[in-house]
Amino acid sequence: MRRKFYLMISGFASLAVSGCGFGLRVPEIQEAWDSPQDGDLLIREISKTVYLSIEKAVVCVMQDSGPLRDPKNRELFKKNWGVQATLVLTIQESSALAPGLTLNTQMHNGVVNFAGEYFGSSTASFGGPWAPFVSGYPSTSTFGPLQVPQAYSLGFGGKASSQATRIESSGAYFTVEKLLQNAKLENVRTGSRYEKEQAQCGEQTIDEAERDKLYPDEQENGRKPSKTAQFLSLIVNNDLKIYDWLASALHIQEVIAGMGGGTMDTGKGSGKSPAVGQNAITHEVAFFVVTEGSVTPSWRLVRVSANQNSPLFDTQRQRTHDLIVTFGPRDPKTGQLERAAQQQHDAALYGLANVNGIRGIFQP
Repeated sequence: MRRKFYLMISGFASLAVSGCGFGLRVPEIQEAWDSPQDGDLLIREISKTVYLSIEKAVVCVMQDSGPLRDPKNRELFKKNWGVQATLVLTIQESSALAPGLTLNTQMHNGVVNFAGEYFGSSTASFGGPWAPFVSGYPSTSTFGPLQVPQAYSLGFGGKASSQATRIESSGAYFTVEKLLQNAKLENVRTGSRYEKEQAQCGEQTIDEAERDKLYPDEQENGRKPSKTAQFLSLIVNNDLKIYDWLASALHIQEVIAGMGGGTMDTGKGSGKSPAVGQNAITHEVAFFVVTEGSVTPSWRLVRVSANQNSPLFDTQRQRTHDLIVTFGPRDPKTGQLERAAQQQHDAALYGLANVNGIRGIFQP
């Protein structure tokens, strides 16, 4: 499943803030108006949001009786399943300089002479091109010459552009059991996170207070990213729909396993047939944000015109934040995802790389 959100913010004011490096150097994670520390803090905020979204989804699935109705399947999901998450941040900056110059040669106005044109009264019984040949039609009326402006132009143009791309990837693997343990320990320690799991499962957005509990030192030291940086990572401020997807996928998983007369566990050494049920479920979310600006000073003189048809300078900054989450049975020997689940996760990463490559080709 893939959800993409596109946001375009353009205007002259963005010129000063969007082109941090104008495509001439490695782009920064943070925006031009943020401090150098905001890049690191923003990545941490995104990572915390992703982790808490996955943890909360797992807790709610275990609390909810809908997705996993069979207690055996619930226990197998808890003991034998894991989740691989990969976050890819892509920052691309580009700029283009396209001057245009036109040499104008003024010329005398051209003179156009008109032949006689015929006009009849409103009572004429005949009209159209044959009217002048009809007996009794009114006489002609002739117009004087018409002067038409003339000029000769010779245009010159060129374009120079630059583009720089920065890609940051990070991955994390958790077992379902460990996620549940972390949530339980947090409840014991603070009595606040997921204290009322049933009431909170309907709202999957991770608020700032929840994120702050993962790194208490940040709150004490006042190390918080700017609000503008948080906004420009839409992952931080959105419901990532991980619970919705996981609940639906596990329900289907249990139904399929039931048709085969077994449980949904497909782990090696479990004594169950690998053909029973699915062996991997993957969810992908992508946010694509663009800021763009341009400047076009133009001149129109007697002999010379400049930049009449295109911007003189434009710059663009693109931020793509991709998240891929794959749940699947664990390999008892390695403790990681089974081969089929890992291959599905890797295939999603290859597809993401291809999409970003194609997007880079067709983006101006």
